Amino acid sequence: MATELNDSQHFVTFKGPGAMRTGNAYDVRPSEFTLATMRAAGLLDRMVDDVDPPATNRLWLDKNTDPAVLKEWDSIGSAWMPMTFERIFERAAVTVLTVTGGTANNITVSQPPIMIESRLYSITPNLTSTGAVTIAVAGVGTFQAVYPNGNPIATGEFLQGRPTLLIFKDGKFRILFGYGALSPALEQVAELVEDALEARDQAVAASIANWANVATRALLAVTAVPAVVMSVVVGGYASAGDGGRSQYAWVASEPSHPGKLPRVGGGWWELVESSPSPKMFGAKGDWNGSSGSDDSLAVISWLDYCVKRKVRGVLTGGYYRLTGKVTYNMPVSLAPLSIEGGGRDVSAFVFDCDNGGFDFTLNNGVRSGRNTLTIKGCTFVTTRQANLAGTAISINGNNAEGMTHPGLLIAENLLRGNDANKGWGYGIDILNSTKSTIKDNEFLGNWQGSYEYNATFIRLRGNNLATDHIIENNRSVFTDKGLEITGAQEGFFIAKNQFVATRTGIVRSGDVNSRPLFHIVNNHISAFSTCVYFADGGSQVHIRDNELYEMEVGTGNWVGVALVNVVEFWVKDNTISSFNATRTQRVGIDLNGCGNGFVQSNVLRGTSDTPMLFGISLPSSVTNTKVLDNQFKDVTNRMTGPADGGNVTVKNTYGNFKGVGAISANGDYNITLNHSLGVVPNIDKVQFSVRAATGAMDLLPMQVVSVSSTQSVVKVRVQNFVTAGNVQANVYLEA
Repeated sequence: MATELNDSQHFVTFKGPGAMRTGNAYDVRPSEFTLATMRAAGLLDRMVDDVDPPATNRLWLDKNTDPAVLKEWDSIGSAWMPMTFERIFERAAVTVLTVTGGTANNITVSQPPIMIESRLYSITPNLTSTGAVTIAVAGVGTFQAVYPNGNPIATGEFLQGRPTLLIFKDGKFRILFGYGALSPALEQVAELVEDALEARDQAVAASIANWANVATRALLAVTAVPAVVMSVVVGGYASAGDGGRSQYAWVASEPSHPGKLPRVGGGWWELVESSPSPKMFGAKGDWNGSSGSDDSLAVISWLDYCVKRKVRGVLTGGYYRLTGKVTYNMPVSLAPLSIEGGGRDVSAFVFDCDNGGFDFTLNNGVRSGRNTLTIKGCTFVTTRQANLAGTAISINGNNAEGMTHPGLLIAENLLRGNDANKGWGYGIDILNSTKSTIKDNEFLGNWQGSYEYNATFIRLRGNNLATDHIIENNRSVFTDKGLEITGAQEGFFIAKNQFVATRTGIVRSGDVNSRPLFHIVNNHISAFSTCVYFADGGSQVHIRDNELYEMEVGTGNWVGVALVNVVEFWVKDNTISSFNATRTQRVGIDLNGCGNGFVQSNVLRGTSDTPMLFGISLPSSVTNTKVLDNQFKDVTNRMTGPADGGNVTVKNTYGNFKGVGAISANGDYNITLNHSLGVVPNIDKVQFSVRAATGAMDLLPMQVVSVSSTQSVVKVRVQNFVTAGNVQANVYLEA
């Protein structure tokens, strides 16, 4: 038998109670037996032997191998590592004693995990000691703090907030490194360092103060500013007070936008403004109505800076003259861009050129969330007539590349000419974009000269788009069209707009696919030709609660609502009025090729001198439509049609009609009143009244004699006849 144990070759036998013959002896590896023996003696009470690792605060006798391996958790390597001599015997150990109370010279600390001879401890007192010190260890006892030679410590050896290293030996805490002798020297050094730092900071502050403000950007470009100055404010662009006051910061690399200039000595000055204005790029804004500086380059640089820095551009006070169209291709990845003015005619872009305006093209991606482009509170002025002026705001969503860019906000802008002879050809033109909000804008058309009214306020174009546009509370005067929608688009909310003195208020055309969802609500339109016109189809068209008027001047035909080939429509609760006797035709509601609709609760009216010629036109092409509860006043032909077979229902359509009879004596007279309801009225609901138009007599309405699809006959009794004259009867019919 070998005299030296080999853990991988030998076993140790131990037995339980009783005689050996009972079979209670066990063979184990020597190392496992030794470790188990130490655990039984209380030395390795945190050891766990198993095939699965225990909690990381324990020792693990890993039995996944034979012989088993004793391991501990290594937090640095995040792994279980075998125990070695170095790990057991060569580690440094300092136990922190946590101060829980006491005084400066009698310190109380919590009980440490282990309190043994010749172990290192650390303590950070709450107060500076003023003499000899004792340390009371909770659950253990109170011990004197001394120097290594056993002498009591001097005043100041324990400093507030500073750790002190101790070794516990012979029942005392012995200070290894004291502060007492070093404290005065350390404090003196600290004071010297503090004084030096303060002097340095004062020098730097003085230098920065001398260079924190530079008169102009032009001066900054040629001035060697001290290296400690990292940011400056210039008082103007070309001259102090010219509106170009702005802040620049030093950067090492050249910025990618126009807001920059090289720094003398190296690096770059970068404009760091969150709300820059064109004047920070050299614009003058000095247009006086007939002349001014050319601010084109400055405005383009300003736009480029706003896009690339993703900041809000602000149009500060001034009228900025531009001598060409501003064209900008904006990657959607750099959005959003916001351009905001101070309000109508507070500041303005003045386009002193043919075909002017802002022209944005959005490209390179699909965007959602915040507005891609905002133009708000600006004034756009043209010095040209409408046939030459161009478009004030043009936006191309670039859907031809399969990209749409939702979130356009065009609000509170004024679009006008430089004088009454001038005006934009188009105010706002949006192509192939979605989710636009166009609200609170105002358009003043070219209303004098040979091109008056030759303009369109808002135009939206595109194909096969679920656009979801909101057109709300806009105002225009003197236009050819107030709102023009072309192409196969869907999802429009058009409300509270005022289109005054326009040839056509709202026109929809070019939709061969009958795209749905149009809500036209609470608009006020006064038109020379047509107030609302759907020319090429559409579906789910709601036209309700609008006030539609004929302009009192002009020639030709006029229509309040004209729908062609529209399916699923509601024309409801509108007031439609005509006034102009010189026109060939004046029609309230004209339907052609339409189906599945309602014409309900509308008021159609002319005047007693110039009645509306036709109230509701229902040709044979109209199918599956209900005409309900409409009222007519001073309308010559209330309804035309409907043709048989079209499944058109006319019900509860109201009208007031007049008839006149000649009276020569007392007696009963029948008066015939013609009407154009197109159906036989309900005789039980006929109401009528009479009055003497001329002559002197007393009149008593008697009864309704008869009704038909074209006329009604009422009986009137004449009493107290004095002189001959005419009697006028007014009848109220309900179909």
